[in-house]
Amino acid sequence: MNTILEKKIIRVSLYLIFIALGCIAAFYTLSYLLYWLAPFITAYLLSLIAEPIIRFLTTHFKLKRKLAAGIAVGILVLTFGTLHFFIGNRIWKELQAFLEFIPQFKVMLNRMLVEGRTLYAQLPPEVLKPI
Repeated sequence: MNTILEKKIIRVSLYLIFIALGCIAAFYTLSYLLYWLAPFITAYLLSLIAEPIIRFLTTHFKLKRKLAAGIAVGILVLTFGTLHFFIGNRIWKELQAFLEFIPQFKVMLNRMLVEGRTLYAQLPPEVLKPI
């Protein structure tokens, strides 16, 4: 009876080890492949975004598909470029404001620590005893 249980434990342990090794191998393989496949994935996602614009331009304005695709790509580049500029500009301003605030924060923190120490020194001994 004991040997059957031991065999099951060994079998399940080996099974779990193989699953863990497979997950680790899949993670490293996918992370390596993602480096090479990222441009294609990005292009596919952009084409999914551009397709409704292209369809709209070809049906409503009777443009050829090549011209509509060029216009749609131009619209996407302008839109994402503008968003990138404004969001990046805002992040840069926030980072600069944060870096300017750090010295003030340090002074404020030191003042709070000094006030905390003076408050602690003023506490009566019966309050300090349990602490």
